[in-house]
Formats: sequence, C-alpha cells, structure tokens
Amino acid sequence: MRGDELVLLTIAGAWHGRLRLARDITVAAARAALQLAAVGALLLLVFRHTGLAGAIGRLALTVLIADRVIARRTPALPRAPLTATVGITLGTAATMGTLLALGVIATRARVVIPVGGMIVSGFISLPGAMTGLILAGVDPSPRSDTRWS
Repeated sequence: MRGDELVLLTIAGAWHGRLRLARDITVAAARAALQLAAVGALLLLVFRHTGLAGAIGRLALTVLIADRVIARRTPALPRAPLTATVGITLGTAATMGTLLALGVIATRARVVIPVGGMIVSGFISLPGAMTGLILAGVDPSPRSDTRWS
C-alpha cells in the first residue's frame, strides 16, 4: 500500500468514526507532501549542481537548525544556543572529517548528506538522554563512580 492510500484510509477512518479529525489529517498530509517536495527539490539541486561543497553547505544548515532544537530542549543550560552551536559544530566536523579523511565514506553529496544527517540527529538526541540519566540519579561524567549497568 502506498503512502497516499494510507492517508486516504486514515481520513476515511476518522470520518467514519466521527472523530472530527479528517480535516486536520488532510491538512497535515498536504503540508507533509509540500515539505517533502521542497526538500526533494533542494536535494536534487545539490546533487546535480553543487557537489561536495553543496553537501557541506547543506550539512551546515542542518547543524544550524539542530543547535536551535537543542537550545530549545535544554533551556536550563547556561548560554544554551552558543553551547549547542559550538558542541554540535565541533562534534559533527570532527566525526565527518574523520570519516572522510580515512576514506570510510565517499566524498560524494549522495553520501555526505545522509551520513551527516544521521550524525547530527545523534547529537540532537544526546541532551535528552543525558538529562534522563541525571534525573534518574546517574552521574554521566567520566569521573563518576556510578556504574551504568
């Protein structure tokens, strides 16, 4: 079953169940389709015309968006936007630089963009994981005597 068929089935189910969600589902599906088309067009432009430089630019844009997400999720962190920007930029640059320098991944946009996106998404989830550990009473610092097992 294709995605559009699943959306139509969901809309029909919401309408049949009188959940009053059919319109919201339709609007959300239309917005998602437009966003997907826009991202697809951007990636096509990068893949066809800009090469590795465009991929690095796209990855930089991803990092800028991600640091805002991290800063919003960790408001108690002193200077959250600056801390997030520096941390995610250095972490992503070091990881991608190592992978590219050692030849682990190809220096093509079709490889750099998805691998870089996965690295950035890992950095986005890290503050939440650390906060969860701290709230659970686990000290995540390397000098901690608390065991993680």
